[in-house]
Parts: sequence; structure tokens; C-alpha cells
Amino acid sequence: MTTGFTMRLLLIAFMAVVVPAVQATPSPQPNADEAPLTPAESQADQDAKPLQPVTGSRGQMLYENHCQGCHTSIVHVRETHRARSWPELQDWVTRWANELKLTWKADEIGDVVNYLNERYYKFEAPINQPQ
Repeated sequence: MTTGFTMRLLLIAFMAVVVPAVQATPSPQPNADEAPLTPAESQADQDAKPLQPVTGSRGQMLYENHCQGCHTSIVHVRETHRARSWPELQDWVTRWANELKLTWKADEIGDVVNYLNERYYKFEAPINQPQ
């Protein structure tokens, strides 16, 4: 037998044993003595689970959701990056938010600018700009 043929046979055997076993995994069944959960009880179970904490700042999340598709970190750390100061960084974020029709408010733009500045640029923030 050739190696390719042997590998195909092994794959077929694996698929024949493992895949049906995974698909046949039963969902948990209530005890016969217990009444099935009502939709309200089922929702209460889901509501009782603790929420996972959100990590990262709002600026980071906005950037990752709306900007990172086109921008990798390299655009911020290369020598030829366009923003050379805090106001220029704010202008670039504002420009692209408008270009992409994101309808961000000033505080959302500020959060993204703060995130980018803390993460990459390290410009000195204007005195009236919250950090």
C-alpha cells in the first residue's frame, strides 16, 4: 500500500468512529420525576449565570471592531505614520470615523484617540484633554 492510500484509509476509519460519536452525544435529559422547565424557568437559569467581565477600554473595543480590519499595528509604529501629534491623531480618527460613516460622538472619538495614544503613540495629551 502507498502512504497516501494508507492515510486515506486511516481518515475514513477515524471519520467512521469519531464523527458519529460526536454527533450522537445526547443532550441532558430531565429526570422522569421532574417536570420540564418552563421558558421562564429556563430564562431564569440563564440570567443567574454570572456575566464575564469585559476586558479592554471602550476605545480599544471601538478600534478593534471598526478600524482593525484595515489597520494592523504596523501602521501605528512605522516611522512614516501620519499622526505626529495629539491633534493630528485626533484629526485622523475623526476623518476615518466620518469616512466610514460611523456616527461616533466626540467622546467615542476621544476614547479611540486615548487608546491609540496609550498603546502606540505616547504623545503628550493637551491639558484640557482627559486621559
